[in-house]
Amino acid sequence: MEIEIRSLFEEMAFLEMECSKAMMELERTNKQESKVFSCSKDDTDCIEPVAIRETRRLSGIGITVREPRRLSGIGVAMLRRPSVASQSDGEYFSQYENACAKIEAEVTLKRTFSEYNRRVPEIIERILLLNTQRVQLIKNILANVATATRRQLEEELSEQSSLVGIIELIDSEKDLLNLRTLTEMKNLFSENHPGSSKSLNTGKVQMSSSLIQV
Repeated sequence: MEIEIRSLFEEMAFLEMECSKAMMELERTNKQESKVFSCSKDDTDCIEPVAIRETRRLSGIGITVREPRRLSGIGVAMLRRPSVASQSDGEYFSQYENACAKIEAEVTLKRTFSEYNRRVPEIIERILLLNTQRVQLIKNILANVATATRRQLEEELSEQSSLVGIIELIDSEKDLLNLRTLTEMKNLFSENHPGSSKSLNTGKVQMSSSLIQV
């Protein structure tokens, strides 16, 4: 989930970078365009280069030969009549290449922005969904931890209550009295039966063990 969210943010940043690059490229072609052919509005001898016309048509940008002023505004090179054209072949091809480069930059910018406008809402929607799922997952984990901790505390409290009950059953005064009585009986028995002190010690040990168990 984290990897997918990170990749979505990276994709959005990439799309923004591509749009910026396309805009910069279009600005660069505008600056490099040396001169645009022009002709009067009613000049029927203006011929639009076939490559430029086809590029415009395929890219979805409609043009007509009756719109030279609009075309010059977007950097489309127009051919003058041979009697009017005075630039050399090198200048013409340079202008032609600049015009083609600008058209390509415009088409790229249009395609890039179209992809950006299509993809970014999808990315944002997906990120919101993943964030919601991530928050819910964290809530479930915290709830499980709280439940386990509460269960552990309840078990410890139960064990503590049992231990308190056992401690309350211990009567120290009674045990001390029994121990004193047993000691006196041992001493008395030892005086009367010197050879039987070992068996008496064994009984004392057994009684002490029973007291400890209690």
